[in-house]
Amino acid sequence: MPMNDAFKGHGTFCYQPNEIMRKYKEYPAPGNPGPADRFAQALRDMDMSHAWVRLFGLEGSMPAADTATLTRALRNAGIHVAGWGYCHGADTKAELALAKTECDRHGITAFIADIEPGRRLGGTRSKWGDTEFSEFIDGLVAKFGIDNLGISTWPVLKIQNEPQYPSLALMRRVADRVAMFAPQAYWMSYPKAVHYNTTGFKEADYPRDDPTSFVRLVIDSWRADNFTRPLVITGQAYWGEGAPQTSILEAKVARFTSQFADWSKIVGLNWWHAGGDEATAPAMSPAMIDTLRAAQLGSRPFASA
Repeated sequence: MPMNDAFKGHGTFCYQPNEIMRKYKEYPAPGNPGPADRFAQALRDMDMSHAWVRLFGLEGSMPAADTATLTRALRNAGIHVAGWGYCHGADTKAELALAKTECDRHGITAFIADIEPGRRLGGTRSKWGDTEFSEFIDGLVAKFGIDNLGISTWPVLKIQNEPQYPSLALMRRVADRVAMFAPQAYWMSYPKAVHYNTTGFKEADYPRDDPTSFVRLVIDSWRADNFTRPLVITGQAYWGEGAPQTSILEAKVARFTSQFADWSKIVGLNWWHAGGDEATAPAMSPAMIDTLRAAQLGSRPFASA
């Protein structure tokens, strides 16, 4: 089977279905549709063909009714839907069960496991042993199949690679069992010294504090580490968490969409994220939406998969 269409082309993460519908409830759309249909229209206007809908996190499952409303509207608009969940590794059996049951609940056949070894969340760092990680991925493969399974993870694995949290070795271990990897290339003010020092890449080839440069560095770091699986790059459409101010990130989205040229090296580009609670998870500002509507990135020459 070919790679699932929900992994290809231009799209976005959907972090909080209820907040997304609140955010887009007044987005212009023909007729007088509900908020979920208005969101779907926004994705079509931004030339997006896929959406990754959050199904669960450390706090458990997302509200089923909101998720169902959102996924139904996306499908009706011709948007390919995948589910995703943050998998911390604290209870791998529970996380595997959630991936299966929540996808079944919403009729979703593709899944992205968000796995970031060493990430601190809920008071603990995400820790995976080799065997449990391999068995977890095997469980997902048994449910979804390789062509419908992806992993969202750190942008440059060598940087997030400690003896207790061996991101590089873990991803290498399962690389033949996923359709793609989705490096979270949040460009913040990157690249900076740590990226050059860790990868050996030169600043002259990857200029500092440049979104296009950083995405190129991320792609090239995965290939230098001998990963051959297709890549879906996740770009930065959020602020907060120590990021530069909103106006700077709006300018970076505009800069990236106008300057990035290595489309043939990736099968897809999506954005973190379409919008959440403005107090805790602000994202996808009106200026960013305007930029993406104008850029029409879905027509870029992505790699075939």
